Amino acid sequence: GGGKGGGGGKGGPVFSRVTFPEITAAAVSAAMASPGDVDADLVEAQETRRVLDRLAGFTVSPVLWKLVAPGLSAGRVQSVGL
Repeated sequence: GGGKGGGGGKGGPVFSRVTFPEITAAAVSAAMASPGDVDADLVEAQETRRVLDRLAGFTVSPVLWKLVAPGLSAGRVQSVGL
């Protein structure tokens, strides 16, 4: 069916991916003029990074509470940097 990963089918939505090297009107317009397919592997990799970032953030935040100030959050942690 439709949904994540692009498929469409059975009247569901069809998704495309646009990429642009810079945030300018020309680059965004060029990307919108030639959309590509959604790569399910890239989608899964991003979802995995998001989960790892959250796990790392939940682990680091209590340390911040003790060392810096109560209630601080590590926010979005870059898991690659860990």
